[in-house]
Parts: sequence; C-alpha cells; structure tokens
Amino acid sequence: MATNSTVPLDDTDWAILAELQADGRLPVAELGRRVNMSTSATAERVRRLEASGVIVGYRAVVDPALVGFPVLAIVRLKYPGSRHDPLRDLLAQRREILECLRVTGDDCYILRVTAGSMGHLEH
Repeated sequence: MATNSTVPLDDTDWAILAELQADGRLPVAELGRRVNMSTSATAERVRRLEASGVIVGYRAVVDPALVGFPVLAIVRLKYPGSRHDPLRDLLAQRREILECLRVTGDDCYILRVTAGSMGHLEH
C-alpha cells in the first residue's frame, strides 16, 4: 500500500523502472537480463515496487491518429467561478481530452486534446 513517504530506490530499481516505462509488457526474464539480475530477483523487485506504490499500473498507449484523432493540441482554459463539477463531468464524457492539468497564473487549466480535424477541435 502506498504511503505519503518517499520510497528509497537504488540504481537497479531505477533501471527496472526505465525498462518498464519503455515497455510495460517486457517479460520478467528479459527485464532481468537487461538489469543484470536473476528472473526471481527481478520479479521480487517488481513486486516490491508495485506493493510500495512506486509502480501504480500498466496501460496501453494508443496512437490517436490510428483511431481517427490525428490532431493533437494544447488548450489553455480559464474557468469562471469555483464550481468545477461541470468541468469534471465534461472531462469524464469526452474521450478527446487526454489530460487536464490544474495550473497557476492567468489560466486555470491546460488540456491536452486530440481531434479528428481542425473543425472538430474548434467545436
């Protein structure tokens, strides 16, 4: 279970994380070869990194262009007021919104979005 404290990592942990971030489906045996460890020791390290909350999940990375969204844009959003529930609802409904970051300064949010065309993006 993850805690709010920092998890100490050694060079091998960092090497494992780098390999898994490049390819999360890497077999443990191959991962072990790449970080110069046995398969069982590598598997134990990965389990420890998962249990401590350092590794929080594995996911597929989708090419937006191949699923009909070739336009990638960064959108600055200034949101009026303090009721952000409507924005949260919109974020949950629109698959075009890939990421929403709360920022300081003049804007409230920065969105990373995809679209099928410039007209779709403007809409």
